[in-house]
Amino acid sequence: MHKKFNIGIFDSGVGGLSLVNKIKQKLPKENIIYFADKANGFYGTKTEREIKELCKLYAEFLHENQCKIILIASSSAACAALPYLQEKFDFPVLGPIEENIKAALKETKNNHISILTSPFTAFKKVYEDEIKKYSLDIKYETITVSPLSNLVENGWNNFLDNEIILKKSLKNISLDSDTIILGSSYLSLIKDDIKKNLKNKNIIDPADQWIKDLYKTLYKMNLLNDQEKSGRLEFFVNKDLDKFKKVSENYLKNSIDVYQIF
Repeated sequence: MHKKFNIGIFDSGVGGLSLVNKIKQKLPKENIIYFADKANGFYGTKTEREIKELCKLYAEFLHENQCKIILIASSSAACAALPYLQEKFDFPVLGPIEENIKAALKETKNNHISILTSPFTAFKKVYEDEIKKYSLDIKYETITVSPLSNLVENGWNNFLDNEIILKKSLKNISLDSDTIILGSSYLSLIKDDIKKNLKNKNIIDPADQWIKDLYKTLYKMNLLNDQEKSGRLEFFVNKDLDKFKKVSENYLKNSIDVYQIF
């Protein structure tokens, strides 16, 4: 495997763009291929078997396009398929959940954590199970925030009522909780808005945890790209190309090329 090979990212939509931004800031020489599974909507509403089949297909696509490592940006996809993909393939496949938990446990001062995530991830109790591996003294709560996903996916600032819906989605967070995990990738794209509504609470952004794990893995495998020029970006979707391009350019604050596949 070559250092100049790509970092592959896949998500059900635009959520993983927060990770793209972080990689371009911290590892600007890396080449990135991003695949958005727009044809299948949000993974949080699918069965585990359906998610595994989709993840296998897209991991194969990314690897065939010279990806040296694959990041599953969707927490629903990661909790359903990460162990399966790690066992099936001989290249590194990373998910966000473990690193999010480690960061939250370091930040909390009163051992009370809230996790904002999708219905599927909440149902699977993967965050709860991961917390118990590290501590039995932590209080935690999982809060589903599904109404926010549609707003982010279609352009957060396009909705005049986004702040109202955000407040409603966050109202069930315990006052005692001092640390909030953004347990779905798309929440990173509206982190600043969430922070305004959750003052004096620690916010665990998965993009921040991703970049640490990504750097550590590439460094250990001697796969950090050392080319002189900045890395390239390629985007692929299987539906709604024009809409994805428009929304993504707003989040990335840059023009991008997007290609239709599948």
